[in-house]
Amino acid sequence: MTFDLQTYLPFLLNRAARRIVEGFSAELQPHGLSLREWRVLATLLHTPNIRLEDLSAAVAIDPSTLSRLVGRLVRQGLVQRAEDPRDRRALALTLSEQGHAVTAALVPKALAWEARMAAGIAEADLAHLRTLLQRLDANLGG
Repeated sequence: MTFDLQTYLPFLLNRAARRIVEGFSAELQPHGLSLREWRVLATLLHTPNIRLEDLSAAVAIDPSTLSRLVGRLVRQGLVQRAEDPRDRRALALTLSEQGHAVTAALVPKALAWEARMAAGIAEADLAHLRTLLQRLDANLGG
């Protein structure tokens, strides 16, 4: 059995992910945001009034780390904690007005970054890639 790191799937995924993280992080830096913070804001843009536990699953960040991250976003005025309308004993997270404006302004940059990354790849291939990546994630317990 031969082994070639250059064709080893985990290596290829890691290398692509590293380039994505570095590239898009540079887009976020002028706004004072990390990639993890962006994931939270982008999720809250489409899923307001979400509990921390549900947000943790959605953004793939463990709850204790996410709690600290959300605290920073609250202090920055981008996220608000409020009583969960479904359960008054729990807190729900939502974007503040400022958070909504910042996130909405970054969406075109995120889409442009995705378009750059996908340049030259047919839409059918991209759809297949998304399906395969979701299957890989499921295979790994996601």
